[in-house]
Amino acid sequence: MLVGNCIFHLPGKILLPRSLWDERKLVVYTPRDTRWTTSLQLVVGLWLTHRPRPDLPRFASTEYVTVTTVPPQPIDLDGEMANPTPVEFRIAKNALRVLVPQ
Repeated sequence: MLVGNCIFHLPGKILLPRSLWDERKLVVYTPRDTRWTTSLQLVVGLWLTHRPRPDLPRFASTEYVTVTTVPPQPIDLDGEMANPTPVEFRIAKNALRVLVPQ
């Protein structure tokens, strides 16, 4: 499973057609099935061909999602191991303020 802001992370730019990009939402991806060939196609699509493949994952667009697993699983947040599931992801609107000199 992958959760990200679709225009600000590489998989979103590769897996989804540009018409589905929305920076105000999270995109949740899960493989369409559990076959190893589907996983291989996703990897090839992500890292080698860099072409949109909306047919491979299931995806949903949302402002928040809670991920729960049985048993609890560790999660990878941008390459860092975090607390195990359950975990909630949400869009933080207007959370970043930028100050620039006049």
